[in-house]
Amino acid sequence: MKTTKTDNLACRIHLLEQQIDVVKQKAEYAASDSRYEWDLLIDKMVDRLNDLLELANTTAPGLMGASEDDEMESNYSGIHSHRFQS
Repeated sequence: MKTTKTDNLACRIHLLEQQIDVVKQKAEYAASDSRYEWDLLIDKMVDRLNDLLELANTTAPGLMGASEDDEMESNYSGIHSHRFQS
């Protein structure tokens, strides 16, 4: 049963990472007047990803390897407005 929960959590994390990448790509092509809304969406998604990663580290230590944590932190830290301003 625990394996199913950790698999589900890992799947949710992976899917959210993919969704963030898609939203970031779409935001790059957005009109400058709508980038603020894209930024808000990305910020909310990154917050949710951080919550899931924290949950994974708390409930299933070892689910996310140290190298994966470092990679995710570098991929998603600093995603805020400075990357999308014109």
